[in-house]
Amino acid sequence: MKWKITLFVATLALLVNLQVAPARGSTSTTQGTCGCGAFYPSPNDAIQDAGAVFTGEVVSVTDIPAEQADAFRQKRIVFKVINRWKMARGAESVVDTGPLGEGCGLEFSPGEIWVVYMDTSRIVSKCTRTRLLEEAGEDLAQLGPGNPPLSDELVARVKPVESVERLRGINLYGRLGLAALILAACLGGPFIYYRRKWSATPPNEAS
Repeated sequence: MKWKITLFVATLALLVNLQVAPARGSTSTTQGTCGCGAFYPSPNDAIQDAGAVFTGEVVSVTDIPAEQADAFRQKRIVFKVINRWKMARGAESVVDTGPLGEGCGLEFSPGEIWVVYMDTSRIVSKCTRTRLLEEAGEDLAQLGPGNPPLSDELVARVKPVESVERLRGINLYGRLGLAALILAACLGGPFIYYRRKWSATPPNEAS
């Protein structure tokens, strides 16, 4: 009986996971031990909670003075704003990020172009959808071209969102297939057992 319960629980967990989109982003946005969960919100959800959302080129990265730094503010990044979806109306935008390693900070380098989801405290972290432009295909697809629209040259750098959706589809069908196999095992096992038991029962005992 225990194996049936175990299989049922495993199937239920797989089906629940089908409803959650896996986290994606550049290698520098891997969550690791940050503690903010294993999944990102969708772009449309993330923009609702963000203080500002924009595409920007990193102009400078500097250390925040020790007396002003804390667990969420270790580096200060100045972006040249390229386009925006929410706020960030000036030519530049300044954000802070926390420590690297096991913290939630992101690693920026001058010249990189990022899609930035800044919270209301001007902080960006691994817990947001902030990511390199090349990895932001889903964001551009959901949020639209922005204001002003991204140039064709920058759009060409973005990995096609179709490939992201295709990988998601492969993952979805794989999980569905595995869930179906587990369900078949749960339902088919008892059926085969009792069918063999009935077949082995002598006619006079069956009557």
